[in-house]
Amino acid sequence: AAPAAGALRRLGAGGAAALSAALDAALTASGPTADPWVHRLVAAVPRSPERDDVLARHIRHRDLALGAAVLEALAGSEAAQGAVAADAEAALVADARCAAWLLAVQEALVPVLGGEPADRALRRAVADELDLLRRRVGAGLAVRHGRRDLGDALRVLEDGTGEVGVAVETVEVVAGSAAAALALPLLDRRPDPHERLDRLRDALPGAVGASPPEDPVRVLVEAARGSTPSPWLRACALAAASSRGAARRYDLAEPRRVEDPVLAEQLAAVG
Repeated sequence: AAPAAGALRRLGAGGAAALSAALDAALTASGPTADPWVHRLVAAVPRSPERDDVLARHIRHRDLALGAAVLEALAGSEAAQGAVAADAEAALVADARCAAWLLAVQEALVPVLGGEPADRALRRAVADELDLLRRRVGAGLAVRHGRRDLGDALRVLEDGTGEVGVAVETVEVVAGSAAAALALPLLDRRPDPHERLDRLRDALPGAVGASPPEDPVRVLVEAARGSTPSPWLRACALAAASSRGAARRYDLAEPRRVEDPVLAEQLAAVG
């Protein structure tokens, strides 16, 4: 794969234009769990107007990780304009809503999960999905406002070391208060999860209920299809429910509609 990716990069902008149709076809055909080679293709095709037009159509890809790779590939030194900028802004709002929902579920899971292997896997899957949403938010800001003005601040926030306060102020100034209110609860690692959730609730009135779900595992299993939960997170929730003997009491119609081999394996085990 590495030599192939290098060959694509050496094609330059002209080769990127020729590859744009193949790139679009690969992204369109990929489901909620894309093959690794599609991620590599997104990163390998050189920048060109044709490539960027294709990538802009897939910012909200069904595979959140592939969508993050798309955003990272789109981010340049300068701020995006036009439809790409609008799509990046819309993605920020959607990702913040997903994060708020997932933080509320995570909070409700604390008294529910124990030390069983399935419980540990679910706890880790929730944390990984929040990390992925953080990655998407940072990449989306880089697309919308350019790496020249935000790149250093985003790197500091990702590392969690250095002048974090200055990085936070930079995001607030460059991205504006409304976007910063959505992004910083994820990008700034200093607040605890409860404080992050409160801040997102303030920024997104009505997006997340005030009371936590009574059965957060059921919420993850039965959630309507969308960008959250991912098939892997849903499969981990189903495994945790199965370990308690609760999975048969859940409505499995929605997870059965998701095309994912790991989730299908868990559903087959439930029967």
